[in-house]
Amino acid sequence: MNEFSNTKIDSLSISYDFYKVELKEGSHLGNIVLEVVEGTGEQIGRKTKTKQEVSVLQNVKTILEKKDFTSSNLKNLTVNKTFIRHTITAKYLGSNYFEGVNMSNIQSVYESLMRMNQFYISFDEFLNSKVDDVDLCRDFKLNFSNHNLLCGTLKKMVMIDKDGYVKIFKHGKRFNLQFKDRKSATTKLPFAKCYFKSSELIEESNDFMKTYLSDRMKVISEGISRVEVTVKNKKHFESLGYDVVTLRDLLNLTENQKKEIHTKILSKYMKKNVPTKRVNLSPSDRVTLNFITELIERGCSTQEIIIVGLREFEQTDKERRDKSIQKKRIIEFIEIAKQRDEYIKDQLIENDEGFEDVKNVLNEMGVLEGLEAELN
Repeated sequence: MNEFSNTKIDSLSISYDFYKVELKEGSHLGNIVLEVVEGTGEQIGRKTKTKQEVSVLQNVKTILEKKDFTSSNLKNLTVNKTFIRHTITAKYLGSNYFEGVNMSNIQSVYESLMRMNQFYISFDEFLNSKVDDVDLCRDFKLNFSNHNLLCGTLKKMVMIDKDGYVKIFKHGKRFNLQFKDRKSATTKLPFAKCYFKSSELIEESNDFMKTYLSDRMKVISEGISRVEVTVKNKKHFESLGYDVVTLRDLLNLTENQKKEIHTKILSKYMKKNVPTKRVNLSPSDRVTLNFITELIERGCSTQEIIIVGLREFEQTDKERRDKSIQKKRIIEFIEIAKQRDEYIKDQLIENDEGFEDVKNVLNEMGVLEGLEAELN
């Protein structure tokens, strides 16, 4: 397998149905433990242990967590489910770290987990368990200077209206680029990052590197730049065109499919080379276009933008006499905004669909005529 440029699964979170897992004697999950004051040893209560840190390999640890989830089924009945949840990373592979997690080595990952002697789950149930927070990465052989150049170039390629979500972090002379942040990331503004993997291994995973990657030191020292994206959950996969729920689904993705997902996520931020008719905008027109784009991002529909535009935008004497001229001009600006940014285009579709519900309510209330009067 080509460890460089191929798209690899670097990490994922996996959740096992609690009632399909057999906890071993060494596990303390679910046990009642005493709460004590550190230093004095004073007992202040009891609690159920829901987290436990365990070693998978030498210098590789994970945290097992017992979690309860509440959801609704198709009949709108509340369903409570309990899962054992933890992270799987490529570090579980030891010396094969740069392969990433795949169908060829997942048996090895499974066996390492079972050797922890914390729980047992059949291999088939393991593959059928749910996954989320999937990190897909691509590694490139780039030295320190060229990695910085890559970060700078990617930053320049970001669309103007997305620029505020993309940050360059400087660590000494090294640049890292981050798109959004993990906690607040969405399907339309996903998390991604470009960082110098060589420095991360040397500075933050040195014990792991020395234990398992001693034969790769030359490649690491020459420079590895990593571009990583995160797929949050099932809905995020669906938005990218894939039905991935279980570990088996994830591992069955082909290289081309993983690469497409990786590219689609980065493309959410990148300028599009869309063959559109060139429009020369005056400074005042640019202000109008930016204002319309901002209205769309705030959730305004096409009709709401027209209403605001008819009230607020600067008008010529001719436009004051004929509202249809001004309305046509506003629609032209909306079209330009849609052509320049796929995110804005998708957002406006979503806004317009929502506004149809609003119109239905206005109609029910008997006040729809007021809206139509604004538009006509």
